Amino acid sequence: MTPPPDPGSNPATANVRAPGADTAHAARPAQAVATPTSPGTLPSQPPPHPDPADAPPLPPTRGPFAPPPYGTGVPGNAWDQLDGMVAAEPPLVSVVVVHYDQPGDLARTLRALARQTYPRLEVIVVDDGSPTPPRIDGQVDAEAAARPGVVPEGIQLVLLPDRGFRAAAARNAGAARASGEVLCFLDADTAPEPEYVERLTRLPALLPEAVTVGRRLHAAFHAVQADPAAGDIAGGQDATTTTEPSGPSPATAHPDAAADAAHPELTATAHPDLESDTVHTDPATEPPVEVLGPRHGLPEPAWLRDAYAGSRNLLDADQRSYRFMIGAALCCSRWFFAQTGGFDERFDRYGGEDWEWAHRAWTSGAAFAHIPDAIAWHNGPDLAGRALDRADLVRRKNAEALALLDRIGVPGTRLRGLGTAAPDIVADLTAAPAADRTSTAAVAVCADVLLAALPLARVVVDDAHAAALAGDPRISGRTDSTALLDAARVVIRIPRPLTVPRRARSEFASQLQDAVDAVGNGTLGWVRLTPDPAEPPSTLAGGAGTTEILVAAMRAERRRAWRPDAHGFTAETAPAPLLTLPPEPDLEAHLSGWAD
Repeated sequence: MTPPPDPGSNPATANVRAPGADTAHAARPAQAVATPTSPGTLPSQPPPHPDPADAPPLPPTRGPFAPPPYGTGVPGNAWDQLDGMVAAEPPLVSVVVVHYDQPGDLARTLRALARQTYPRLEVIVVDDGSPTPPRIDGQVDAEAAARPGVVPEGIQLVLLPDRGFRAAAARNAGAARASGEVLCFLDADTAPEPEYVERLTRLPALLPEAVTVGRRLHAAFHAVQADPAAGDIAGGQDATTTTEPSGPSPATAHPDAAADAAHPELTATAHPDLESDTVHTDPATEPPVEVLGPRHGLPEPAWLRDAYAGSRNLLDADQRSYRFMIGAALCCSRWFFAQTGGFDERFDRYGGEDWEWAHRAWTSGAAFAHIPDAIAWHNGPDLAGRALDRADLVRRKNAEALALLDRIGVPGTRLRGLGTAAPDIVADLTAAPAADRTSTAAVAVCADVLLAALPLARVVVDDAHAAALAGDPRISGRTDSTALLDAARVVIRIPRPLTVPRRARSEFASQLQDAVDAVGNGTLGWVRLTPDPAEPPSTLAGGAGTTEILVAAMRAERRRAWRPDAHGFTAETAPAPLLTLPPEPDLEAHLSGWAD
């Protein structure tokens, strides 16, 4: 294994850091390196996650709790409190570039990364199974020599087998090999202007829970005429490459292959924007992207531009702002990425994996920010601007929406009446004291009142009660509740079973729904509903002690776990028509309405 090259030895990579130069993460697994003395040979290295050839991808799980490595936090999403500040020491930034069969676009993006104003970069290119993947200069075996492009020295190259559109798995593979404290995710067809990394990473370098998204503009780079034979991306040697074990590649690796063959204009939706590279440009002679982009600019998507303007660049973000986080231009700290569990590798078709991750990031405590002057130019229009057959476009967008149904449960993403596997609101009734002496009847009454108010919620009860109430799929036992509570946006905690007088249930439902909608937005983290002393007694009630309802945003709970004294969220208290149930209430009275 040869020593890492000097990243300043090549003008094309003057700002790119060689892998291994940072000693802060010396325990990171050794990377496989191809050198001229061992052409085409790679030491074996296990993949960073289970390979889909051996087992289906598992749902992501949040990483083990770890306190933030730096920063003091901000109230709610108020990242504007950090305006004008920069990190005292610029952290190492790892840029993960996902590529599929776009050598010209990759060349442009790597050239653009070499011109970044940010001083400390590590670049990792992850090839998602291209028919002819990029190669390392100096790798002189016959197979490598036939490849159309090479990556510059000092850049890691990770080769994944072709098993369909796996942007999620590719980004995870790049992040697993990153040494930087901050991660930037780019697509190969999205070339950044020189200040992009510096501007996009400023907030995550100060606030580790910040997730920033750049301004992705669009240009018709494929219209630039150049020499189609220009194949190499750059020169150099001793770059780092890792090949994931391929195994047999199924015939259905790209599920839409047949449709794409019948409709070549739709190829972009199997691996987006393949048409953008139909005319190869010569990256050595074309103007820089900040000149070329405006010269060949396409309309900016109005829906995204208006969303950023209407939310003050996401300063007013809420639980549905995940829709404005674009995977081709995302940035976060490596610590926070681990806290979220990374991208969901079950996504194997175009679209949705970035929104799902962004939703999970929000519920994990992220602060969302759009950085309008961090500009990256995407080659070609966005999906809505492409010349697609309308019916097939709708089919593909429907497939994306259906893929998200069981992963994001917030209103506006889930259907209004149909249930979903994605829990949005979870009521936890397992905190009741002396749970073994609380009857199933009391739990049934309490759960009935809650689900009448919030029909799409899930309720967690002790296992014995769950077995007795197994007819309702919204009821789960304590043993099976970990994943539910982990995935919820809002958790409702009730220390003692309660009821609400029938005459007040409509008012209670509105009050509870308002609390669920409010927490997690702005700086409001918790709403506590306590019994109204003016509420007259009920024959069904009469339990010892008092009860209450605590409506908690999980993003606030996780922030409080990181920073108990500086989480930045507030709590409100309001009276509600709550009555404590006795250990054995009259269930028939509840069913028939006699209690009221």
